[in-house]
Amino acid sequence: MNNRKGDAFIGAAFVLVVGFFVLMLFFAPGWDTGLMSGKIIGYDTALFGTKKVFVLEERTVFNEGSGYSQSQVVLCSDHNDYDIHKLIEENMNQKVVIEYRERRVGFYTWGYCHESPITNITRQS
Repeated sequence: MNNRKGDAFIGAAFVLVVGFFVLMLFFAPGWDTGLMSGKIIGYDTALFGTKKVFVLEERTVFNEGSGYSQSQVVLCSDHNDYDIHKLIEENMNQKVVIEYRERRVGFYTWGYCHESPITNITRQS
C-alpha cells in the first residue's frame, strides 16, 4: 500500500516538473534595453515568424586608448512587426543605430521575441 502512494507521489512530481519546463518555454526573462550602433550583416526568419538580426557591433576600445572592437550580436523582432522587418531589409550592409527599448519580461507565445525586441532602426550618416 505504501509503495502505491510513493509511486503516485513520484508520478505527480514528474508531471509538475515537466509542466514547469514546458511553461518556461513561453517565459521571457530579457531585461535588456538601450542603443547599439553597427552594421546589419544578415537576418533569418525563425520558425514562428520572428526575425533574428545579425549585427556587427562597433564599440570604442577604452582600455587601449583608441580604435574599435567589433563583435557579432544577434537581436530579434516580433513576427507581426512588419515596419521593423522592412527597416531590416532596407538597411542591410548599412551602418545603423538600433534601439531595443522595450523590456520584455513575462509570458509570450512563440511568435514573439523572448528577449528585448528591436523597436527602431535609423541609418547613420
